[in-house]
Amino acid sequence: MKKLTKKSVKKIVSQHNRQVSRTNKAFQALSPAEKRVYIARDVLAQIAMKKLVPTSGVWLTSDTELFTKNDVAKDPELQDLLKKTKQCEGCAIGGMFMCAVQVADQLKISNLEGVKEFKDDVKFEDADPRFAFLDSDIQQEDAFKYLRRFFSSNQLAMIETAFEKDGDACHTGDASANFVKQINDPSERMQLIMQNIIVNKGTFRPEKKPVQMWVTPGFIG
Repeated sequence: MKKLTKKSVKKIVSQHNRQVSRTNKAFQALSPAEKRVYIARDVLAQIAMKKLVPTSGVWLTSDTELFTKNDVAKDPELQDLLKKTKQCEGCAIGGMFMCAVQVADQLKISNLEGVKEFKDDVKFEDADPRFAFLDSDIQQEDAFKYLRRFFSSNQLAMIETAFEKDGDACHTGDASANFVKQINDPSERMQLIMQNIIVNKGTFRPEKKPVQMWVTPGFIG
């Protein structure tokens, strides 16, 4: 393989940045409901590509460190770090968070609660520069706070309840608790939830029976 020159690398980075910018602008031009549909479609696409592994009991995590103290000092967009991560595990909220951040951007890692807590609890300048924050785990507060830009708190609570399918989640007295309770496979549960959002034009309606399984990629051209 021919070794890339600095000029070639700079050109590739520039092309990538322009593509990201076009995608971000296209997403911002969508209506609120269209943005929610897009996020749901992209969750399905990430599952199909195996970049997202639906997993109960975690918000969003990966086997490799997501960012370190050195990254925090540079304070990049979380979007850029997520795109370098080969695979993440997450619940429905975590998966939606991952997809929303990658297309909507506007989230510096310095704004993550885990980073704020670390900097408050210890002397940041004395920390190991290789320190991996939260073992790559994104906290509940981060995911919910960011997704409220697109979904209501009630919608997010119902989506979480449907995916986790237990009485300890946010909603226990409505249809969300029983939406896909009979399905044990987390991937199938997440796909059915996302499909419901798409079919109902951006709104999760758990009183509607799950549609037949299908996968739709969610890229903006």
